[in-house]
Amino acid sequence: MFQSQMRRPRGFTLVELLVVIAIIGVLIALLLPAVQQAREAARRMQCTNQLKQTTLALHNYADTHRKFPSAAYGAATSTGISLWTRLAPFLEQTAFYDAYKQNENWNSTDNLALLLQAPMEGIRCPSGSVATYSGTVASRKPYYTPHYYGILGPIGENSASPGVDYKYRDEIPGEIATQGLFTLAMNDANNPIGFSGITDGTSNTLAFGEICWNDYTAYREYTLGMVDYGGTTGMGAFTYKSVKWPINIGFQSTSSVYSGFNNVGPFGSHHPGGANFAAADGSVRFLPETIDMGIYLGLASRNGQEIVAVP
Repeated sequence: MFQSQMRRPRGFTLVELLVVIAIIGVLIALLLPAVQQAREAARRMQCTNQLKQTTLALHNYADTHRKFPSAAYGAATSTGISLWTRLAPFLEQTAFYDAYKQNENWNSTDNLALLLQAPMEGIRCPSGSVATYSGTVASRKPYYTPHYYGILGPIGENSASPGVDYKYRDEIPGEIATQGLFTLAMNDANNPIGFSGITDGTSNTLAFGEICWNDYTAYREYTLGMVDYGGTTGMGAFTYKSVKWPINIGFQSTSSVYSGFNNVGPFGSHHPGGANFAAADGSVRFLPETIDMGIYLGLASRNGQEIVAVP
């Protein structure tokens, strides 16, 4: 009678184990970029949808008030009521708007307390990680910032009139353009701009753009708008910016001119290759960082008479 012997199952050798680990590592290395690209595509789509909503809010504001919210009110004021404060009722933030004390400064005790209670996530791009004030004052760190900014207009030469520059105010810190969708109407009755003021066409005029890159050190509270300090101090544009520099210039230079506070916006984003912009007609365009500057400046003006082809 033969006695069968059962063989023990043979385990992995060290070499085989190392080969398996190497194969798994290669598969992860191949899959990870695809996963990251899919996540970024989803974030970019969310950013696009948010900009559409902000432009819809702008349209509803214009339908209600027969004009766009101006960038500045009063000859010399520090109240600094922002674009986002004015659009709040049209962004489902009516409770915040009703409680906001418009006769007080943006940084009054009551208004800052409200800012903490209303994060307003829809005005920040999900591809950026900075959600709050990024300056050096420690007490202001918790307060929420925007990533979307109103377009004041272009700074530079008008391609439709060679040798002629777009109109602007020379201020500290940086120029404030005056040919964009958001204007310096100093009160409700003086020089209001509505859809009729966009003579270049709403599809060829930018309303909002992204400043959303993590090394930008000039994020400020979204309730802080345009402040005219009077005298020689200058005027600060906090939720509005002029267009002067190439898109994503902040990734290409470490100069504080681009990363620090300036009225001229270093528009850009963590979306690879460019940034999202919303036009006055409600469409959202991804403008590449390689866009011709003449086209870019032309899109930033409402009445420059340029003939531009959107990339």
